[in-house]
Order: sequence, then structure tokens, then C-alpha cells
Amino acid sequence: MLLLLWLVGSAAGFYYFFASHYGIFDPTGQWQQQPWPELEVQQLGLAPEAGREWQGVLIADNSCSCSSFARAHSKALVEQHANLQITELPLPLAQQHLRLFATPVFLLFRHQRLVYAGPLATDLLCSEQQSLISALLSAKQQLPGVWLNGESSACRCSLPAG
Repeated sequence: MLLLLWLVGSAAGFYYFFASHYGIFDPTGQWQQQPWPELEVQQLGLAPEAGREWQGVLIADNSCSCSSFARAHSKALVEQHANLQITELPLPLAQQHLRLFATPVFLLFRHQRLVYAGPLATDLLCSEQQSLISALLSAKQQLPGVWLNGESSACRCSLPAG
């Protein structure tokens, strides 16, 4: 009986802390329906990183359990890619400039121009093995323009509409 109770309690805890936050990043597809300006890193109140091809901006919400995974992932990206600098932008400040539907969200700029917005990875724990960003940074994948990635499933916490 104790084993069964432990299994049920563990499964419920796992679902509450992890699985309940896994899903489509923008399930209503609102990112694709809104016009996005050609966003530059300076428009977020951040200085461009001189001499760096890539600059990342992580927008996380401390009340979201996914944010700790995203922070660890972004730290690993910086360690693996010398041409990348990542800055964390507080959620309230980010919401002054962008319409966000979930956090954590990652913005990737190349030569100060936005090329990607969305989750860092497509799995429950935001792991490096399922990273969307590494392929871009290592030139294994090219984007024809800005990718507003709301269609991927990822660890995320939805934000209230507003």
C-alpha cells in the first residue's frame, strides 16, 4: 500500500511540477497573426555586443519552473559558442516591447537583428539535446527570415492575456 501511495504521489508531483507546463508554446497561433517589426536588440533597451555575431535575450518568469531549465540551457550555450552573449531581460520590461504568450522565451539576434523568437528547446526539461538554437549558432540550420516559433512544444508557462 505504501509503494502504491508513493507511486501515485510521485506521479502527481511530476505532473504538477513538470508535465503540466509542457505544451505548444503559442497554442492559439497569435504570434503568426500579429505584425512583428524588424526588431533590433537596441529597441529592447539593450546595447549591442560589439564584435559578436550572435546575441541572445532570455525572458524568464521566476514563478515558472521552466525558467530554471532555460537558464541552465542558456548558460551552456554561452559556454559552447564563443560568438554568443546572452542577457536576461526582466519579464515586465520585455512586455513593454513585445506581446508574449508564454515564458521562458528566447530571442536570438544576428548582427543586432532578430532572427528567432520562441523556446530554447523542444522537450520537457529544455535540454541541450533538443536545442533549436545550437543548430542556428553552428550554421547547421539557416533561416530564410525571422522565425516566430510558437508552434513547437516546449516547457513553458502561459502568461495571462492582456
